Amino acid sequence: MGNRTLFNKIWSVIYAPLIFFIVQSVMTIVCAVVFSLIAGSGISVAFKMKEGSESLINKNMLWILFSSAVVSLLIFYTFYKKENLPNKENVIKFKRIYLLILCLIGFFCNILATSLIELFDLTRIFTQYEDSYLSIVGKNVLIEVVVLGILMPIVEELIFRGIVFNNLRKYTSIIWASLLQALIFSIYHMNPLQSIYVFFFAILLSYSYIKLKTLWAPIIIHIAYNMTSISMSRALSPNFLSEKALAITLLGSIAFIIIFLVFQKLVKKEDFKTGDVSI
Repeated sequence: MGNRTLFNKIWSVIYAPLIFFIVQSVMTIVCAVVFSLIAGSGISVAFKMKEGSESLINKNMLWILFSSAVVSLLIFYTFYKKENLPNKENVIKFKRIYLLILCLIGFFCNILATSLIELFDLTRIFTQYEDSYLSIVGKNVLIEVVVLGILMPIVEELIFRGIVFNNLRKYTSIIWASLLQALIFSIYHMNPLQSIYVFFFAILLSYSYIKLKTLWAPIIIHIAYNMTSISMSRALSPNFLSEKALAITLLGSIAFIIIFLVFQKLVKKEDFKTGDVSI
């Protein structure tokens, strides 16, 4: 009986990321076959020729992510609504000032992460990071905005804050739940460098969720973060951040601290009911 209960607890935490991984894997195979047929290469390219299939997948990565995100959004929104999560009845009136603050938090988080990577030249150590980044950016800005900027943040927040974090809260303290969901979120990205800063980013996302009691809080921060990446990849020259990394890191740190303190002050003024989370 005890082992069964333990298994049920573990399953409630990992089932959503596991299903998401399966959906992405299936959609990768489906898209590889479809694009092979469109290219006139035949299905064999998608399964037998490793270099050809990898090139095909990387070339169409945005479409793979798009199809995965749409399917996953339908699946996990249904799961989220059916989950027996902490109280959903009381929904906070989302003020415009919070929208601005959350967007600024996401923006400066991205600026800090990017400038620190450049400051310590971490891409030279973690070469896989740049390769995976280049495979999904700089192709079609409209699809990047829809997929990376909007759909993926919503799906990931539904999974990791909406389902994983809330289920962890049933079995442990908020602090441990926040740390464990951050660890799972970082492992999910399967990129050593990205996993480091994503861990701390996930803690911030869960913190905003706890404080504002709505899943829209981490969704907005996540969208702002990803939109900043898309904008910077097109608006700035490749050497801009590396040349001014120290100055940007210092200014970004100061700006982030100020914005975060403003956020804290605004939250303290509100009379939010504890334990209430909602989408």
